[in-house]
This record gives sequence, structure tokens and C-alpha cells, in this order.
Amino acid sequence: MGPVAHHGHPPVAIVYAGNRLGALPPQAPHLRRMLRERLRRPLNVHVSARWISLKAFSTGLAEAKKALVEVAGGELLHYRLGEPPSCEPRLPEAYMGYVAANMFWEAHTVGEAMWRRVGLPGRILAVAAGALARAQEGAPEAAVAMVRKAAAWATEARVALDAEQGESLVEEVYARGWADARPWLLPLVEAVRALL
Repeated sequence: MGPVAHHGHPPVAIVYAGNRLGALPPQAPHLRRMLRERLRRPLNVHVSARWISLKAFSTGLAEAKKALVEVAGGELLHYRLGEPPSCEPRLPEAYMGYVAANMFWEAHTVGEAMWRRVGLPGRILAVAAGALARAQEGAPEAAVAMVRKAAAWATEARVALDAEQGESLVEEVYARGWADARPWLLPLVEAVRALL
């Protein structure tokens, strides 16, 4: 059985290629434009020190793989279809695993699954990881706005999330493609774990 469509859309494909260009997140908008010239569907591009990833609907997977390899100048590392795990006991572990690997879009998607189960604390996790993903997409201003929103909600929910630390992480991710965000997110992950 193949991946199930999410919200009525075809499954999402995430394609990774090695970052042989030495690209950094500030170059992500340029890479996105180049990939959009080759692809028919909207997509997101994330850049880390190790890889460049592209998100597209799986209906264009072969095209996406070829385009990413051509644009990134590296070999295809791997790809996957569908959404991250949704088994409740594994959600916090999956979230932190993606954060540790600087796969912030994937962590954001797991955060959305926790949001559906526990409400506002899960939403904060989704938005915090989404902010770091936006930094990888080359949009630091949007990322900082998301961090501030997540910190405001954390105050409302009476859970820990330091806005200044989050903004520093955004700067770090934007500058070099990665940062260790685990210490920033761990107290909130533990609070969510207790609610699952």
C-alpha cells in the first residue's frame, strides 16, 4: 500500500541531494527560482551544510529528482514519500530526531501532528520548527516573526520557550544552514510528551 494523500493532495515527496555547491540558506531563493523553472508545481527548498532538499508533490517525483541533482550539482542522497510518523508515543522522539538532523520542515510536520493531539503546546512546537525551516528557505525575517509568535503563545500556555534564543538560532541557521536547536526546544517537547 502506497502513502496516503494528505488533506486531499497527492503525497509529498522530499528529495535530498548533497550540497556540493557549498550553498547556504541565503542562496535558497535563487535555487528555488532555478528549480521552479524546471518544475511545474510549487515547491520549497531547504539548504543545510550537508544537503539541499526539495519538497514537491509525489506526482512529479522523477522530474523533481532530476532537477535537484542538476541544480545542486551533487548526487541524489535519498528521498521519501508521505508524512512523518504519526504514532503518538513516537511523536516527541521523531520531532527531536528531525531537529537534531536539522530537518526542520519534517520536524514542523511532526509538530502539526502533536498540535492536533494536544492543542497549543503542540502548535508552538510546529511553529518553532517552521521558523527554523523558513530560515533554511532563505527567509530570516519571516522566521523571526514566527519565533516571536511561538514565544508569545508559550507565555500564554505557561511553557518555556525563550524568544531571544530562538532568534539567535534563526540567525545561525540562516548563516550556515544548521544549528543545534535541541536545548531550546527540549523543555517544550517534554511538556508536550506529558500531554500525549
